[in-house]
Amino acid sequence: VVVKLIPRIDYTAIGSGQRRRRAGVRPMPQLFNRTEIQEIDPDNIAPSSSSHWVWRGKKFDDDGFMIKNVRTTALQVEAINPTLEEVQRFTSKTSRDEFENDGTAGANQVSGFAFNSKKVEFRKGDRVKVVEGELSNLTGRVTTVTGDTIFVLPERADLGLTETLDFTANELIKFFRNGD
Repeated sequence: VVVKLIPRIDYTAIGSGQRRRRAGVRPMPQLFNRTEIQEIDPDNIAPSSSSHWVWRGKKFDDDGFMIKNVRTTALQVEAINPTLEEVQRFTSKTSRDEFENDGTAGANQVSGFAFNSKKVEFRKGDRVKVVEGELSNLTGRVTTVTGDTIFVLPERADLGLTETLDFTANELIKFFRNGD
């Protein structure tokens, strides 16, 4: 199985000539920076194809992710609860700069993720968030879907909204909390 992951590279150790990492110190996960590696370790980097690079025997894509072949038995696939940020890092087409600035994508990328997909399909029970109109940022659960109209029951009864509200699909995005 081919997996795409965020590598842990200690650029300071490479620049100082250390081959092994310090005991007990684990570098933070960060995207592969080809230009920085070309400056500090030019002898060990080579293009593999038009969009991949090989550095010290490991393959990286132009987006900075490590591409690795692993056995299926080596993967842990049960009880995995990625955060929304982790899912966005691997699925959205957000630029490298946005992740390097603060490690997260902005709110416009969250909504862009939903709108850029071919068609978001809402089902009864989905947690959604309103992204357009006066009720922007309101969250709720889908109660009914009829054609292009999605009926939502707001989660916050303290706002005085106890009836279902109707929205179009382009006014909503699916909303996930950590662990959902």
